[in-house]
Amino acid sequence: MHSQGSGLKNVTTEKLVELYNSGLSTHKLAKMFKGSQSRMYLRLFNAGVKFRQGVGEDTSLKIAQLYKDGVKVREIAEQTGVSIETIYRHLKRHRVTRRNRSGKSPEGIFGTR
Repeated sequence: MHSQGSGLKNVTTEKLVELYNSGLSTHKLAKMFKGSQSRMYLRLFNAGVKFRQGVGEDTSLKIAQLYKDGVKVREIAEQTGVSIETIYRHLKRHRVTRRNRSGKSPEGIFGTR
């Protein structure tokens, strides 16, 4: 993928665009390729990338409520147009306890609904 040292020089713009469009943030990409976030943003901007808008408070609350109602993360992502990584970040922000893979909350964490 990339070698040691200045990683941004060793990755194609096409690969950066692909990773950004898959849901990774400019911050994560910069960290991944050992470059600055501003340089990452500039590379993507020059490639004509349409940048995602931040998630508003209404959408953030909707994400938390849908998850609490038992909707799967992938479905929430499809309904809201938000990446799965962002869904998890907003669940953490609202202190929503994550379900295990079977879809059940760990016992003892939630009281009765």
